[in-house]
Amino acid sequence: MEQVALLGKEPISEAAPAGEDVRYEERFEALQEEIDKLSSPTSRDSFSWETVSKLATGILAEDSKDLLVASYLCAALVHLEGWPGLGVATGVFADLLETFWESMYPPMRRMGGRLSAVQWWMEKTDEALAGPMKGTADAEAVGRVRGNLDRIDGFLDDHTDFDLTFGPLAATVERVAPAQEAPAETAAAPPEVTKPVVEASLPTEEVTLDAGNLLRSMAPLFKTVKQASKMVREGEMQSPQSYRWLRFALWEPIKDLPLADGGVTRIPPPKRQVTEYLEKLKDEEAWEELVSRSESQLYNPQHTFLLTLNYFSADALSHLGKRYERAHDMVCRETLLLLRRLDGIEGLRFSDGTPFASDEALAWMVGLQGFLDGQAEGDNESRKEGGDGGDTVADEIQRARVLAREDGKLQEAVEGLDRHLRSCGSGRDALAFRLGLIRLLAEHRQEKMAVAHLERACADITGSGLMQWDPLHALAGLKVIYTVMKKLPGKEHAARAAEILSMIAEISTVDAMNLQSKRK
Repeated sequence: MEQVALLGKEPISEAAPAGEDVRYEERFEALQEEIDKLSSPTSRDSFSWETVSKLATGILAEDSKDLLVASYLCAALVHLEGWPGLGVATGVFADLLETFWESMYPPMRRMGGRLSAVQWWMEKTDEALAGPMKGTADAEAVGRVRGNLDRIDGFLDDHTDFDLTFGPLAATVERVAPAQEAPAETAAAPPEVTKPVVEASLPTEEVTLDAGNLLRSMAPLFKTVKQASKMVREGEMQSPQSYRWLRFALWEPIKDLPLADGGVTRIPPPKRQVTEYLEKLKDEEAWEELVSRSESQLYNPQHTFLLTLNYFSADALSHLGKRYERAHDMVCRETLLLLRRLDGIEGLRFSDGTPFASDEALAWMVGLQGFLDGQAEGDNESRKEGGDGGDTVADEIQRARVLAREDGKLQEAVEGLDRHLRSCGSGRDALAFRLGLIRLLAEHRQEKMAVAHLERACADITGSGLMQWDPLHALAGLKVIYTVMKKLPGKEHAARAAEILSMIAEISTVDAMNLQSKRK
């Protein structure tokens, strides 16, 4: 590993010490494809840390000083070489930061990408430490690792605003490191059988609270909850706890809306390929894979505000049948809690204009309105409006979609939503039912049957003053109407779609422009 240990110091060339961006090169794509297998239930068995190590070493030596590639290599070294690998990995990581910080990739303007790379490496190193490690680590070796972690922590603290805590990782290293080779007691002693890493324990260090910054003090707790959610989901994908714990760990630390100018924040955008691939899985109806991939993307700190991921997870879970119903409901519930706590978050955008929530996600969020109403103490009205047995509006819409899709009973599903629409006493719930009915008809290519409901929903939005007192709710509804209206044949429908697009522009010019460009 001597040559590998120099990768954080030695330049690619004199002319370009940090090399070039390789994110769209064949070698990096092969590396990323291998890494993606980690989060794929169907490909995980063919994943190879050896392949990761070989590809990442080649890139760092010959092509580019890329922090994400270094994260992949350093994780591979720990998994493959154990304690010796951890010593080399932490040294390479510290060297790379100190030597190539200004010129390495991702570039300085993509600081969110650098944060994601560091957190990915920390997470995978934690996972490796939770299982059996190769080799031994004496006091000197542990001290070297601790020193490298201090270098990394100190450098990032001086050069970034990253909210990272390396203390728990360093404490884990010292806690689990063997002082020396354990001597054999007797030749006849049977070898100890090690249980699979699936049952790895989580860190249990006592958290010291800082009254001046409680959220920062709780960072190790949130990190542990995230790890627990992943362990639960990989063991039981249908368990609702996994989806609740992950969203608690992601969203509980967020107390205010991100700063925004005209709805555009300074948060770096996600890669376009992320949602494109999830759309592909959705089109292929690869539901388990879609759940796994969309949930895995949420562990990336850069995707905390990518609310579209929750739509993909909920949609996929809804297709997996009754066994996954509670998991689906948990995603809906937690998403709605966030929307209510951070009012308007679904209408914000990343720094390049990419929306936090896609059109489809916004339409899904409209259906969530009232999802928690029946659970509030003393609030029985919404339960009655949702249907018999205390079901909410979202429950009934989802039940109708499942009935039509899985049982082939579209007419019965439509009749059910029609009945709820006629009997509910709340204008807000009536609009949600009507939009749900429109979506249901559109999903089954019955757009012509939705025409009357399109006009009524539009009238409800414009006539109730919704555009003034709840513009984001109105925007989501108008997008559903526009998306279906533009599919209808005839000049009159095209003209009407143009009018609705103008209404959308009154609320959000950027959304209207995006819809228009999609139409072309």
